Amino acid sequence: MRVLMYEPTGGFWPYAHDISQAIAELGVEVILLTSEIRAGLNADGLQRYRLEPLARAMNPKLRLKREEPWSAVTWAVDRGKSALQWLMIRSRIVKALKPDIIHIQKTIPLFDRFFLPRFSKKHRLIITVHDVLPIATTRAIGSKQALQGVYNSADHLIVHSPRCKEELITIFGLNPDIISVIPHGVWPAKIIPKDESRTVLGLPSEAEIVLFFGAIRRSKGLDLAIKALSLAVKIRKNLFMVVAGSLSPEVDIEEYKKIANEVNVEDRIKWQIGYIPETQVPYYFCSADLVILPYTLFYSQSGVLLQAYRYGIPVVVSDKGALGETVRSDITGIVVESLTPVAFAEAMVRLLGDLPMQLEFRRNELTKVHGDYHWKTVAKRTIAVYEYVLGKLHNE
Repeated sequence: MRVLMYEPTGGFWPYAHDISQAIAELGVEVILLTSEIRAGLNADGLQRYRLEPLARAMNPKLRLKREEPWSAVTWAVDRGKSALQWLMIRSRIVKALKPDIIHIQKTIPLFDRFFLPRFSKKHRLIITVHDVLPIATTRAIGSKQALQGVYNSADHLIVHSPRCKEELITIFGLNPDIISVIPHGVWPAKIIPKDESRTVLGLPSEAEIVLFFGAIRRSKGLDLAIKALSLAVKIRKNLFMVVAGSLSPEVDIEEYKKIANEVNVEDRIKWQIGYIPETQVPYYFCSADLVILPYTLFYSQSGVLLQAYRYGIPVVVSDKGALGETVRSDITGIVVESLTPVAFAEAMVRLLGDLPMQLEFRRNELTKVHGDYHWKTVAKRTIAVYEYVLGKLHNE
């Protein structure tokens, strides 16, 4: 079996790399076509193609990066050109290598609503739906109508939680028989001692630390976390928060720093704004006592949640997307149903004050990491979907 794994934008590059690695290690030939190439992928049968050099070879004048600020129009035109270039490369790779399965991790619905229905007439197409609906910043390139065309073109869809499957059925009217629920995978991690992690990051060794990690968007609820911190410190006197991640285009970090000043917790927040290198990620999680995910708008599963699982860090989450459903089922943290600072503050105080609860959540997280969520387990279930789709083809 030969599989083309396609993830053009880099938005899901860790996932695309990890699942490609795990599937290849189980003996399936995988061709990874992506805009990011990560070191350390050496499984037999795994070929890697990077979109940017391929695009530049097709069009030497193509400007893939730009130092000066983008205008909205320039950004849109550039993204449109790049997306069309990626589609041409995808078609050429498919024509040359003839994969049995094309597994799409990310698509540009604005264009693929037209390309994929024709594409699927010749090829078996599987799409992993990471976001049932696009987040606000990407709606311009992926309306509900465009997504409908993309989803309808697939032979099979993979989602990471039962709730996401329900949303696909309810919102898009899809046949439940073509949707499989397979968890987001995760590799077990080496857990670094808390003191060592805090020393590396320059964090107070005796503090209680809340971690807000990942891409910072308005929908991630950082303002809620800051206001909740200002309430929780009245009870947990030695509480601090680390905010670590890159900014999305619509976010001005100064707005959040202003909120922190207004509620008198600026001196209790360490800001690490920007891309966090993979080598540094373990230190952030291993230094934390809990991870907070106060998302206000979400239609997916969270990679940050699974990172917390990797390192056995209990979580406080909102009941959005698959967050609440997963945490309740796995018994790994507290689900906050009310999107208010008071509710999140109460959850943080409760969790930090209950050591047996923390130990139970930690134990459950690590059990999941070594069991249902292990990439090898996820890869086996994904290969079973491939075999099912190919079996249907042979029976037609």
